[in-house]
Amino acid sequence: MVIRQLSRTRGLNVDGINVVAEGGVVTLVGTVPETRQIDLATDVTRDVSSVREVRNRLTLQTNGK
Repeated sequence: MVIRQLSRTRGLNVDGINVVAEGGVVTLVGTVPETRQIDLATDVTRDVSSVREVRNRLTLQTNGK
């Protein structure tokens, strides 16, 4: 459900994002190409009704990877 919402978000590249969910706690892991997408992913994830807590471990993509 979370990855679906993330993939529907305009301006967010989900190619490098992995979602780990357990008991309402969602951890976002991976990389994004722009700094603003880190906060955007957190905000979108928080808006999913089953999510109690978001742990954002996303980092900025570097060196074209």
